[in-house]
Amino acid sequence: MNRRLSILTALVAILALSGTALAAPISSAQATTLKPTAATLYVSTSGSDTNPCTKAAPCLTITYALGQAPSGATISVGPGTYREQVNITQPVRLVGSGAGVTTIDGTGVVLTDPAYGLVNISAVSGAVSFSRFTVQNAAIAPWLGTQPFDVAVDNGHATATVTLSSNVFQGTGDPADYVVGVYVQNSPAVTMNVTQNTFTDLYQAVFFENGGPATVSHNIFTALSTGDLASYPPAGVFVLVDNGSTVSQQTVSYNSFNNYAGIGVAFEAGYNGGADTGYITNSVINNNTFGLGPVDTNTYWAAAISLLGHDAAGTNPASTISGLKVTKNSGTVVSPTKAIYAYSNSVFYTATKNSITVL
Repeated sequence: MNRRLSILTALVAILALSGTALAAPISSAQATTLKPTAATLYVSTSGSDTNPCTKAAPCLTITYALGQAPSGATISVGPGTYREQVNITQPVRLVGSGAGVTTIDGTGVVLTDPAYGLVNISAVSGAVSFSRFTVQNAAIAPWLGTQPFDVAVDNGHATATVTLSSNVFQGTGDPADYVVGVYVQNSPAVTMNVTQNTFTDLYQAVFFENGGPATVSHNIFTALSTGDLASYPPAGVFVLVDNGSTVSQQTVSYNSFNNYAGIGVAFEAGYNGGADTGYITNSVINNNTFGLGPVDTNTYWAAAISLLGHDAAGTNPASTISGLKVTKNSGTVVSPTKAIYAYSNSVFYTATKNSITVL
């Protein structure tokens, strides 16, 4: 008997005695249905969604890659324009080839219920990172019939960390669309990190409503949409608490707000004349620069930094902002826009070393 054959025969016998079975070969049909186990998946406009999402054989769509990606994977997206809604529901790192060359475009995209952002993050437990894209032309969710959102985070009570960095978020070119760049809704266990992005042609660039801890730093907010200057001017960063909860650790620092008429940073506790309550505590607005134009005289709260606390209404107590530090902010605004505006007796903050000039 051939020596190699006898060794193989002996090995099979040993495995049989030990109760260990040899695995059957994987068929070609099985191989095509297995999800990739590699840490990085690749997407390209020249790829195919029948490919395994490797560098040599990339996917065509971000959506397909997300469906194939194991938890914690990196998805590397090549240059080009991707017209699709991106729904992120697992921990993942999504990386474009640079905001100047990789674009997620909502032109002609029909959003799917219940997601309402062109990029939608929901039901995630873990870390999500989204970087080096341009996101533009967000579509309006037909079941909402209201504002479109470039990125929407609606994560419920799942604990997650979401990082948005080195992106360009922009609108549709039509001020009547009132596009929001980044919207976070009712996600108290989500920690948001928004850093080194550019926001332009948007009505509200960053809007946190009843969220969790957040840091917005080293971003550029420029040439925002005109919105409705007579009643509700555009805003760079807007933090709103109106569901009776308390939100803390909101840090807005080292950002540039320029070349638009409107609000730089707004914190608002409560809403609807005090009928809806909320509380903002232990937060920081520091080292930001402003170059803002004038707004309509009716919008008396428009300022580089606008702080709104709603007085008691009916049986509701006053909604308060407390423990807020406003330091080392600088720049110019054009009257009637104000430097720092605090509304009602329920706003408690300390302001030091600020140099915002009203022209």
